[in-house]
Amino acid sequence: MFYPVHIDTQITPILLPLGRRRAVADQLLYLSAGSALLRLGRHEQVLRAGDLFWLPADCLHGLTLWQGACLSRIRFSLRVSGSRPAAAGFIHGDALLVATLQRLLHLPQPHDWQGHAGRLLRLLGDLLPEWQVHSQPQRALPAGLQTALQQLIQGQDLTAIANACLREQGLSPREVMDLFQHELGCSLIGWQEQWQLLQTQTLLRQGHSEEAAWRQAGLASAAQYQQCQQRYLAPSPLSARTSS
Repeated sequence: MFYPVHIDTQITPILLPLGRRRAVADQLLYLSAGSALLRLGRHEQVLRAGDLFWLPADCLHGLTLWQGACLSRIRFSLRVSGSRPAAAGFIHGDALLVATLQRLLHLPQPHDWQGHAGRLLRLLGDLLPEWQVHSQPQRALPAGLQTALQQLIQGQDLTAIANACLREQGLSPREVMDLFQHELGCSLIGWQEQWQLLQTQTLLRQGHSEEAAWRQAGLASAAQYQQCQQRYLAPSPLSARTSS
């Protein structure tokens, strides 16, 4: 880290599995657009736009950014005095914290510690002792979205997901699709296909053949598998970038 408080912002037009790694410093994850999947131990947590998540230094975690996600990491060095959360968890941000992060995202790069960006970063350092971690995000997942995600992750097809949402939450298929788009920045079908691609990659690393992997992940055919690769994994002229 060059500054006591440092921000990196990553925008990706593709599905981007970042793998498992240890946090090199205490850091706050801020997802400002799209959705992401965070894995801690055996637990997977879906992050959506507006979520704030604290990762203490040396915390082993896995992170995957869905297509269209924008993730900022705010890292705090030991030079920042004051207490800080010792465990991983959600941070419930107030208006000042959110406004500060939003302002930082719109400032030109690179940031200057002596300029306006530096003053905002120092403000984040001043706010750090006030933060407390929570097991749940500040905004609870709508019940219909929770039902759909659980069904999707269990490998259910779209018909089964729609039936479950109608039966348990009284939501029509159109309402479920609108809920997905609004809350996760992605269509239901798009989220499902990216989840299936992610499971395919996991199975390939475990030694499965390519065909066995995509079939077990729930993709219907080789053609669909190839189309999903092109749609979510193909190189793009707007390749993922990191701002410092």
